[in-house]
Amino acid sequence: MRLRVLQLITKSDWAGAQRIVYEICKGIKETADTGIDVEVAMNGEGPLVKKIEDLGVKVHIIRNFVREINPIKDLAAYIEIKELLKKNKYDVVHCHSSKAGILGRIAAKKTKIKKVIYTIHGWWGITQYKGFRRKVALSIEKHMSKMTHKLVFVCNKDKDFAMKYKIGRSTQHMVISNKITVPRYQTGKLRSILGVPETTKIVGNVARLSPPKNPIRFVEVSKRIVDTLKEVMFVWIGDGELKQKAEELSESLGINERTRFIGFHENGAELMADFDCLLMTSDDEGLPITVLEAVAQGIPVVSTDVGGVKEILSDRDLVMPIGETIISDLSKAVVRALNSESKEVPLYSLSSKDMIDAYVKIYKE
Repeated sequence: MRLRVLQLITKSDWAGAQRIVYEICKGIKETADTGIDVEVAMNGEGPLVKKIEDLGVKVHIIRNFVREINPIKDLAAYIEIKELLKKNKYDVVHCHSSKAGILGRIAAKKTKIKKVIYTIHGWWGITQYKGFRRKVALSIEKHMSKMTHKLVFVCNKDKDFAMKYKIGRSTQHMVISNKITVPRYQTGKLRSILGVPETTKIVGNVARLSPPKNPIRFVEVSKRIVDTLKEVMFVWIGDGELKQKAEELSESLGINERTRFIGFHENGAELMADFDCLLMTSDDEGLPITVLEAVAQGIPVVSTDVGGVKEILSDRDLVMPIGETIISDLSKAVVRALNSESKEVPLYSLSSKDMIDAYVKIYKE
Protein backbone atom coordinates (compact mmCIF):
# COMPACT_ATOMS: atom_id res chain seq x y z
CA MET A 1 0.00 0.00 0.00
CA ARG A 2 1.41 3.39 -1.03
CA LEU A 3 2.04 6.10 1.55
CA ARG A 4 0.24 9.42 1.04
CA VAL A 5 2.30 12.46 2.10
CA LEU A 6 1.19 16.10 2.08
CA GLN A 7 3.77 18.88 2.04
CA LEU A 8 2.25 21.99 3.62
CA ILE A 9 3.85 25.43 3.24
CA THR A 10 2.39 28.90 3.64
CA LYS A 11 3.68 30.87 0.66
CA SER A 12 4.36 29.68 -2.88
CA ASP A 13 7.22 32.05 -3.67
CA TRP A 14 10.72 30.77 -4.53
CA ALA A 15 12.72 31.08 -1.30
CA GLY A 16 14.64 28.64 0.90
CA ALA A 17 11.82 26.59 2.42
CA GLN A 18 10.01 26.45 -0.93
CA ARG A 19 13.18 25.17 -2.59
CA ILE A 20 13.33 22.31 -0.09
CA VAL A 21 9.67 21.39 -0.69
CA TYR A 22 10.47 21.31 -4.41
CA GLU A 23 13.58 19.15 -3.90
CA ILE A 24 11.62 16.67 -1.76
CA CYS A 25 8.85 16.37 -4.36
CA LYS A 26 11.34 16.11 -7.22
CA GLY A 27 13.37 13.45 -5.40
CA ILE A 28 10.30 11.35 -4.62
CA LYS A 29 8.96 11.60 -8.17
CA GLU A 30 12.31 10.66 -9.69
CA THR A 31 12.73 7.61 -7.43
CA ALA A 32 10.22 5.04 -8.60
CA ASP A 33 10.54 2.64 -5.66
CA THR A 34 9.83 4.99 -2.74
CA GLY A 35 6.22 3.78 -2.48
CA ILE A 36 5.15 7.35 -1.73
CA ASP A 37 2.57 9.60 -3.35
CA VAL A 38 3.33 13.22 -2.52
CA GLU A 39 1.07 16.29 -2.80
CA VAL A 40 1.54 19.95 -1.83
CA ALA A 41 -0.82 22.50 -0.25
CA MET A 42 0.05 26.22 -0.25
CA ASN A 43 -1.03 29.74 -1.10
CA GLY A 44 -1.33 30.02 -4.88
CA GLU A 45 0.31 33.37 -5.63
CA GLY A 46 3.90 32.39 -6.43
CA PRO A 47 6.07 30.42 -8.88
CA LEU A 48 6.29 27.29 -6.71
CA VAL A 49 2.81 26.23 -7.84
CA LYS A 50 3.79 25.80 -11.49
CA LYS A 51 7.15 24.26 -10.61
CA ILE A 52 5.44 21.59 -8.48
CA GLU A 53 2.76 20.95 -11.11
CA ASP A 54 5.49 20.57 -13.76
CA LEU A 55 6.84 17.67 -11.68
CA GLY A 56 3.46 15.95 -12.02
CA VAL A 57 2.68 16.54 -8.33
CA LYS A 58 -0.84 17.53 -7.32
CA VAL A 59 -1.21 21.01 -5.80
CA HIS A 60 -3.95 22.16 -3.43
CA ILE A 61 -4.44 25.91 -3.07
CA ILE A 62 -5.10 27.24 0.45
CA ARG A 63 -6.62 30.57 -0.53
CA ASN A 64 -6.42 32.17 2.91
CA PHE A 65 -2.80 31.31 3.67
CA VAL A 66 -0.90 34.52 4.49
CA ARG A 67 2.45 35.05 6.20
CA GLU A 68 1.21 37.80 8.53
CA ILE A 69 -0.91 37.16 11.62
CA ASN A 70 -4.52 37.68 10.52
CA PRO A 71 -7.11 36.00 12.78
CA ILE A 72 -9.89 35.96 10.17
CA LYS A 73 -7.74 34.60 7.34
CA ASP A 74 -5.89 32.23 9.70
CA LEU A 75 -9.18 30.69 10.85
CA ALA A 76 -10.33 30.38 7.24
CA ALA A 77 -7.01 28.78 6.25
CA TYR A 78 -7.27 26.32 9.16
CA ILE A 79 -10.74 25.28 7.99
CA GLU A 80 -9.43 24.80 4.43
CA ILE A 81 -6.54 22.65 5.66
CA LYS A 82 -8.75 20.60 7.97
CA GLU A 83 -11.22 19.86 5.16
CA LEU A 84 -8.36 18.86 2.85
CA LEU A 85 -6.94 16.43 5.43
CA LYS A 86 -10.35 14.91 6.14
CA LYS A 87 -11.07 14.43 2.45
CA ASN A 88 -7.76 12.87 1.42
CA LYS A 89 -6.81 10.87 4.52
CA TYR A 90 -3.04 11.42 4.33
CA ASP A 91 -0.66 9.14 6.19
CA VAL A 92 1.89 11.92 6.78
CA VAL A 93 1.61 15.70 6.96
CA HIS A 94 4.95 17.51 6.58
CA CYS A 95 4.78 21.19 7.58
CA HIS A 96 7.23 23.94 6.61
CA SER A 97 7.25 27.54 7.96
CA SER A 98 5.75 28.92 11.17
CA LYS A 99 2.18 29.55 10.00
CA ALA A 100 1.83 26.21 8.21
CA GLY A 101 3.49 24.56 11.20
CA ILE A 102 0.85 25.83 13.60
CA LEU A 103 -2.30 25.51 11.50
CA GLY A 104 -1.19 22.26 9.89
CA ARG A 105 -0.35 20.53 13.13
CA ILE A 106 -3.61 21.54 14.80
CA ALA A 107 -5.61 20.38 11.77
CA ALA A 108 -3.69 17.09 11.68
CA LYS A 109 -4.44 16.45 15.35
CA LYS A 110 -8.13 17.21 14.84
CA THR A 111 -8.27 14.80 11.88
CA LYS A 112 -6.30 12.14 13.80
CA ILE A 113 -3.27 12.03 11.52
CA LYS A 114 -0.58 10.59 13.77
CA LYS A 115 2.58 11.21 11.75
CA VAL A 116 3.25 14.94 11.55
CA ILE A 117 6.69 16.25 10.57
CA TYR A 118 7.67 19.88 11.12
CA THR A 119 10.82 21.24 9.48
CA ILE A 120 12.11 24.39 11.17
CA HIS A 121 13.73 26.70 8.59
CA GLY A 122 15.12 29.04 11.25
CA TRP A 123 13.52 30.36 14.44
CA TRP A 124 12.43 33.82 13.20
CA GLY A 125 8.90 33.07 14.40
CA ILE A 126 10.36 33.36 17.92
CA THR A 127 13.55 35.41 17.69
CA GLN A 128 11.86 38.40 16.03
CA TYR A 129 10.16 39.10 19.35
CA LYS A 130 11.44 40.24 22.74
CA GLY A 131 10.13 40.08 26.29
CA PHE A 132 6.57 38.88 26.82
CA ARG A 133 5.85 38.28 23.13
CA ARG A 134 8.88 36.00 22.85
CA LYS A 135 7.71 34.05 25.91
CA VAL A 136 4.31 33.59 24.25
CA ALA A 137 5.90 32.43 20.98
CA LEU A 138 8.10 29.96 22.87
CA SER A 139 5.11 28.67 24.80
CA ILE A 140 3.20 28.08 21.57
CA GLU A 141 6.09 26.14 20.02
CA LYS A 142 6.48 24.01 23.14
CA HIS A 143 2.78 23.17 23.03
CA MET A 144 2.83 22.49 19.28
CA SER A 145 5.73 20.06 19.67
CA LYS A 146 3.35 17.74 21.51
CA MET A 147 1.42 17.36 18.24
CA THR A 148 4.55 16.45 16.28
CA HIS A 149 6.15 13.10 15.46
CA LYS A 150 9.51 14.61 14.40
CA LEU A 151 10.97 18.09 14.69
CA VAL A 152 13.47 18.42 11.85
CA PHE A 153 16.20 21.08 12.01
CA VAL A 154 18.19 22.15 8.96
CA CYS A 155 21.27 22.87 11.08
CA ASN A 156 22.71 21.97 14.49
CA LYS A 157 22.38 25.54 15.74
CA ASP A 158 18.58 25.37 15.41
CA LYS A 159 18.55 22.06 17.24
CA ASP A 160 20.61 23.60 20.06
CA PHE A 161 18.01 26.41 20.31
CA ALA A 162 15.22 23.83 20.72
CA MET A 163 17.16 21.97 23.39
CA LYS A 164 17.99 25.18 25.28
CA TYR A 165 14.35 26.27 25.41
CA LYS A 166 12.94 22.74 25.83
CA ILE A 167 10.97 22.69 22.58
CA GLY A 168 10.08 19.04 22.12
CA ARG A 169 11.91 15.99 23.42
CA SER A 170 15.33 14.86 22.26
CA THR A 171 13.72 11.71 20.78
CA GLN A 172 11.72 13.99 18.46
CA HIS A 173 14.75 15.97 17.30
CA MET A 174 16.48 15.25 14.00
CA VAL A 175 18.91 17.28 11.88
CA ILE A 176 18.52 17.00 8.11
CA SER A 177 20.71 19.59 6.44
CA ASN A 178 19.39 21.38 3.37
CA LYS A 179 21.00 19.94 0.27
CA ILE A 180 20.60 21.04 -3.34
CA THR A 181 22.25 20.25 -6.64
CA VAL A 182 23.72 23.35 -8.27
CA PRO A 183 25.25 23.42 -11.76
CA ARG A 184 28.16 25.70 -12.57
CA TYR A 185 26.80 28.61 -14.56
CA GLN A 186 28.54 30.69 -17.18
CA THR A 187 29.51 34.17 -16.02
CA GLY A 188 28.48 37.42 -17.68
CA LYS A 189 24.69 37.54 -17.45
CA LEU A 190 24.49 39.81 -14.38
CA ARG A 191 27.26 42.07 -15.64
CA SER A 192 25.31 42.47 -18.88
CA ILE A 193 22.16 43.44 -16.95
CA LEU A 194 24.07 45.95 -14.83
CA GLY A 195 26.29 47.21 -17.63
CA VAL A 196 29.48 46.88 -15.59
CA PRO A 197 32.91 45.69 -16.79
CA GLU A 198 34.98 42.75 -15.52
CA THR A 199 37.14 45.17 -13.54
CA THR A 200 34.21 46.09 -11.27
CA LYS A 201 33.84 43.80 -8.26
CA ILE A 202 30.26 42.69 -7.52
CA VAL A 203 29.11 42.06 -3.94
CA GLY A 204 25.60 40.68 -3.83
CA ASN A 205 22.83 38.77 -2.15
CA VAL A 206 19.88 36.73 -3.42
CA ALA A 207 16.97 36.82 -0.98
CA ARG A 208 13.62 38.33 -0.13
CA LEU A 209 13.84 41.92 1.08
CA SER A 210 12.17 41.07 4.37
CA PRO A 211 12.91 41.81 8.06
CA PRO A 212 14.84 38.60 8.86
CA LYS A 213 17.17 39.26 5.89
CA ASN A 214 17.92 42.83 7.08
CA PRO A 215 18.53 44.57 3.73
CA ILE A 216 18.99 47.86 5.60
CA ARG A 217 22.22 46.45 7.06
CA PHE A 218 23.26 45.52 3.51
CA VAL A 219 22.88 49.18 2.45
CA GLU A 220 24.83 50.39 5.49
CA VAL A 221 27.72 48.05 4.69
CA SER A 222 27.55 49.19 1.06
CA LYS A 223 27.91 52.82 2.12
CA ARG A 224 31.08 52.10 4.11
CA ILE A 225 32.74 50.28 1.25
CA VAL A 226 31.79 52.37 -1.78
CA ASP A 227 33.14 55.42 0.02
CA THR A 228 36.59 53.81 0.05
CA LEU A 229 36.65 51.48 -2.99
CA LYS A 230 35.92 52.83 -6.45
CA GLU A 231 35.44 49.72 -8.54
CA VAL A 232 32.81 47.85 -6.55
CA MET A 233 29.04 47.51 -6.90
CA PHE A 234 26.49 46.06 -4.48
CA VAL A 235 23.52 44.15 -5.91
CA TRP A 236 20.49 42.60 -4.21
CA ILE A 237 18.46 40.12 -6.29
CA GLY A 238 14.93 39.67 -4.94
CA ASP A 239 11.67 41.38 -4.03
CA GLY A 240 9.93 41.96 -0.72
CA GLU A 241 8.25 44.40 1.59
CA LEU A 242 11.48 46.25 2.46
CA LYS A 243 12.57 46.88 -1.13
CA GLN A 244 11.31 50.47 -1.26
CA LYS A 245 12.77 51.31 2.14
CA ALA A 246 16.18 49.91 1.14
CA GLU A 247 16.13 51.82 -2.14
CA GLU A 248 15.17 55.06 -0.39
CA LEU A 249 17.99 54.66 2.13
CA SER A 250 20.45 53.97 -0.66
CA GLU A 251 19.34 57.12 -2.46
CA SER A 252 19.49 59.27 0.69
CA LEU A 253 23.08 58.06 1.29
CA GLY A 254 24.02 58.95 -2.28
CA ILE A 255 24.99 55.40 -3.26
CA ASN A 256 21.98 54.36 -5.39
CA GLU A 257 24.15 54.17 -8.54
CA ARG A 258 26.40 51.61 -6.88
CA THR A 259 23.86 49.78 -4.69
CA ARG A 260 21.23 48.23 -6.92
CA PHE A 261 18.04 46.32 -6.17
CA ILE A 262 17.12 44.51 -9.38
CA GLY A 263 14.04 42.55 -8.26
CA PHE A 264 13.16 38.86 -8.40
CA HIS A 265 14.84 36.58 -10.93
CA GLU A 266 13.69 32.97 -11.03
CA ASN A 267 17.22 31.61 -11.31
CA GLY A 268 19.18 33.85 -8.97
CA ALA A 269 22.04 31.33 -8.83
CA GLU A 270 22.73 31.93 -12.51
CA LEU A 271 23.16 35.67 -11.90
CA MET A 272 25.17 34.91 -8.77
CA ALA A 273 27.88 33.43 -10.97
CA ASP A 274 29.15 37.01 -11.45
CA PHE A 275 29.45 37.70 -7.71
CA ASP A 276 32.95 38.28 -6.39
CA CYS A 277 31.49 37.96 -2.88
CA LEU A 278 28.15 36.98 -1.35
CA LEU A 279 27.16 39.30 1.51
CA MET A 280 24.47 37.91 3.80
CA THR A 281 23.25 40.41 6.40
CA SER A 282 20.45 38.37 7.98
CA ASP A 283 19.26 38.43 11.59
CA ASP A 284 17.90 34.90 11.30
CA GLU A 285 18.38 31.92 8.96
CA GLY A 286 18.10 28.18 8.96
CA LEU A 287 20.54 26.78 6.44
CA PRO A 288 20.40 29.35 3.62
CA ILE A 289 20.04 28.04 0.08
CA THR A 290 21.81 31.16 -1.21
CA VAL A 291 24.94 30.21 0.73
CA LEU A 292 24.80 26.67 -0.66
CA GLU A 293 24.56 28.09 -4.18
CA ALA A 294 27.52 30.38 -3.54
CA VAL A 295 29.62 27.56 -2.08
CA ALA A 296 28.84 25.37 -5.08
CA GLN A 297 30.20 28.07 -7.38
CA GLY A 298 33.31 28.84 -5.34
CA ILE A 299 32.13 32.32 -4.31
CA PRO A 300 33.51 33.72 -1.02
CA VAL A 301 30.77 34.22 1.58
CA VAL A 302 30.66 37.01 4.17
CA SER A 303 27.79 36.59 6.61
CA THR A 304 26.35 37.32 9.98
CA ASP A 305 26.63 34.32 12.30
CA VAL A 306 23.11 32.96 11.84
CA GLY A 307 21.67 29.47 11.46
CA GLY A 308 23.98 26.88 9.97
CA VAL A 309 26.17 29.27 7.96
CA LYS A 310 29.33 28.29 9.85
CA GLU A 311 28.49 24.63 9.38
CA ILE A 312 28.86 24.81 5.60
CA LEU A 313 31.77 27.23 5.10
CA SER A 314 35.46 26.46 4.99
CA ASP A 315 36.47 30.09 5.70
CA ARG A 316 34.61 30.76 8.94
CA ASP A 317 36.66 33.89 9.67
CA LEU A 318 34.29 35.76 7.33
CA VAL A 319 31.27 34.96 9.54
CA MET A 320 30.60 37.77 12.02
CA PRO A 321 28.66 37.68 15.31
CA ILE A 322 25.83 40.21 15.42
CA GLY A 323 26.69 43.04 17.80
CA GLU A 324 27.30 46.78 18.01
CA THR A 325 30.21 46.65 15.54
CA ILE A 326 28.52 44.41 12.97
CA ILE A 327 28.52 47.01 10.15
CA SER A 328 32.24 47.63 10.58
CA ASP A 329 33.00 43.93 10.97
CA LEU A 330 31.09 42.94 7.83
CA SER A 331 32.66 45.80 5.86
CA LYS A 332 36.19 44.71 6.76
CA ALA A 333 35.34 41.09 5.98
CA VAL A 334 34.00 42.02 2.52
CA VAL A 335 37.19 43.94 1.71
CA ARG A 336 39.25 40.93 2.87
CA ALA A 337 37.20 38.59 0.69
CA LEU A 338 37.53 40.85 -2.37
CA ASN A 339 41.29 41.03 -1.92
CA SER A 340 41.69 37.29 -1.44
CA GLU A 341 42.64 34.98 -4.29
CA SER A 342 41.19 31.89 -2.62
CA LYS A 343 37.86 30.35 -3.58
CA GLU A 344 35.24 28.94 -1.22
CA VAL A 345 35.57 25.16 -0.97
CA PRO A 346 32.51 23.05 -0.07
CA LEU A 347 32.76 20.98 3.10
CA TYR A 348 30.52 18.34 1.54
CA SER A 349 28.97 17.44 -1.80
CA LEU A 350 25.97 19.57 -2.74
CA SER A 351 23.53 16.87 -3.77
CA SER A 352 19.98 16.54 -2.51
CA LYS A 353 19.94 12.72 -2.49
CA ASP A 354 20.95 12.29 1.16
CA MET A 355 18.33 14.81 2.24
CA ILE A 356 15.57 13.06 0.25
CA ASP A 357 16.56 9.65 1.63
CA ALA A 358 16.43 10.98 5.19
CA TYR A 359 12.94 12.39 4.77
CA VAL A 360 11.65 9.24 3.07
CA LYS A 361 12.98 7.21 5.97
CA ILE A 362 11.10 9.22 8.61
CA TYR A 363 7.91 9.17 6.50
CA LYS A 364 8.05 5.37 6.52
CA GLU A 365 9.25 4.64 10.05
